[in-house]
Amino acid sequence: PIEVHTHNDLGLAVATTLAGVEGGAEIVDVVFNGLGDRAGNAATEEVIMALEILYGMDLNLKLDKIMEVSQLIEKYSKTPLQAHKAIVGKNCFIHESDLHVEQILIGNWTTWELYQPWVVGQSRKLIFGATTLQDRAIKAKLNKMGLNPNKNDLDVLLEKIQEKIKIQDYISENELEELAKKVIK
Repeated sequence: PIEVHTHNDLGLAVATTLAGVEGGAEIVDVVFNGLGDRAGNAATEEVIMALEILYGMDLNLKLDKIMEVSQLIEKYSKTPLQAHKAIVGKNCFIHESDLHVEQILIGNWTTWELYQPWVVGQSRKLIFGATTLQDRAIKAKLNKMGLNPNKNDLDVLLEKIQEKIKIQDYISENELEELAKKVIK
């Protein structure tokens, strides 16, 4: 059988691995979190998800264990993960942009995500900060809570959110719910 073994010197290890599969490779040499010599090797989790999603291959793996394995590798290798790392980065499923948050809240998550976070053992986190204050996301959240504020209540709520994010960058979904319940009667 043909095997493909790539390094990530130009950030193309996963792409090269997939090209190898397209070219007939039956064995892929991959490493979780992209660890390996020099710039690392093709990341196992990225190759798995690309083969599953882009190539429609059922690899018969417990995909929901990907995050858990990645975290164990991170812990024991003492090599911290990049926050924005594909598939397993802690920021992978954090949304703050007004349009992103609004669309996810109304059920259009596929606009911004290829798969649900739980598929790989992750969870989604919606946060409300400077880029969420155009009010579309706030209104979508309030609507989901069954609240329909008047303009004055919405203005007061936005003001309170702005005060909080001056101190802590953003507020969580739970914090928004608590604030909304205090402001909107």
